[in-house]
Amino acid sequence: MKAIWISVLDNPHPLKFIDPTNEQQCAWAWEYLQKHGVSMSIFHPTNNREEYLSAVASIDLNPSHRDTKKIFLMSMKKAYDQKKYREKLTGKKPLNTFINEDSKQRLDFLAKLRGQNINKTLEWLIDKEYDSHI
Repeated sequence: MKAIWISVLDNPHPLKFIDPTNEQQCAWAWEYLQKHGVSMSIFHPTNNREEYLSAVASIDLNPSHRDTKKIFLMSMKKAYDQKKYREKLTGKKPLNTFINEDSKQRLDFLAKLRGQNINKTLEWLIDKEYDSHI
């Protein structure tokens, strides 16, 4: 037991990328651990705080080697980052097209002038032109 406690103290907080007060994040973390067979079967969390604490305890008490845990946590963090990225793209469609160099330079200029990225500038131009016809 002492060795486990020392191991827990020596390792950085495993789920620092999860907000313990965020219900969706805690549920995602607990489900991820269950899906990958890392959750402890003795835990039956009933709310987000318990899911978070159960997830942390499951990782801390997992008998895997420290390097294996580290790789698993890196994979978990990447999966979480990918989930956040996909959520951010909700309602957006990819647009792959070619335009001539002059038009691209003008688009870059407009984007810089407006303090926006190219995507926002294109949306603004399209909306402005659309509104002028309606």
